[in-house]
Amino acid sequence: MYASIKYDGFRGTLLNGEFRSPTMKPFANNSLWRVFEPLFTLAETTNMVFDGELWSPLLDFSSLSSILRSFKGNLDSVEYHIFDILTVDEWNTAEKGARYVNRFVRLNSFASSLPANCRIVRQITCLNSDVATTTYAKFL
Repeated sequence: MYASIKYDGFRGTLLNGEFRSPTMKPFANNSLWRVFEPLFTLAETTNMVFDGELWSPLLDFSSLSSILRSFKGNLDSVEYHIFDILTVDEWNTAEKGARYVNRFVRLNSFASSLPANCRIVRQITCLNSDVATTTYAKFL
């Protein structure tokens, strides 16, 4: 079992050159490509799907929602916090490929290639429910 910080942003899966919502609808803002171009290139050249949270330390949830769902808007403060990675082939299969621990190791192998506005979400291993409860309390 793993625990991590939950960012109050928007789940975004980078798939086939677009950030998509959990319902696989592309986000409308055309500036996403400009702000995250190095990540788009990395995903394309390595045949990977990144899964994470679009979040801004400077915007509240409502403001971020408005910017992501509009065709324009300043995304310079938006960060992408990545918690999973799959190959495109894994994404396209029902089984989703490797176990999470192996995918997380794979994700960490990309750490030095990620642009400055992208971060890997820290995962904490919780061996039992007591550790999970203690970890949860620390995040509050």
